[in-house]
Amino acid sequence: MKFVRPQSCLRQDQQIKRRGLTLLEMLLAAAILAMSLAVLARQNGVGVRAALRSQLETESAVLCQSQLNRLLSEKTPTDSIAERPLTEAGSKSHRWMWSAQVEPSSVPELRLVTVTVFAEGMHREISTVKLSRLVPAFPEASPQRIAGGRSR
Repeated sequence: MKFVRPQSCLRQDQQIKRRGLTLLEMLLAAAILAMSLAVLARQNGVGVRAALRSQLETESAVLCQSQLNRLLSEKTPTDSIAERPLTEAGSKSHRWMWSAQVEPSSVPELRLVTVTVFAEGMHREISTVKLSRLVPAFPEASPQRIAGGRSR
C-alpha cells in the first residue's frame, strides 16, 4: 500500500519560492567587487607612474638638446661647466639642472662636448639625459680645414 502525501503536507521551504539573495551570496559578491577594485586601483597607479616617467624623459631630452644647441651656438666651449640651474625650463614642478663637460677626442682637431640635463630631487635617475657632440677644438678653424679639404 502506497502512502501519498497531500499537497498541504509539503514542507514549508518547498512551498515558498525563493526571492532575493542570501547573505552568503551578498558577501561573496562584495568580496569579488572589492578585489576587482583593488586590482584596478593598482593598475591606475602604475599608469600614472609610467606617464610621469615618460613626461620627465621627454622633457629632459628636449631641454638637453636645446641647451646643447644654445651652448654651441654661442661659441665653442673650452672649459667644462659645473651644475647650474636651467632657468629657461618651462616646468614649474621640477627644478632642472644642467652641466657641460669638454674632453679631447680621438681626433686631435675635435673636442667632445657632453651636456647633461636632469631634474633635481627624487626623479634624477629617471630624468637624466646626456647628449654629446664633436666640435672643432679651435673656433677659428674652418670646416673645410677640419674635413681635410683646402682652405679658401
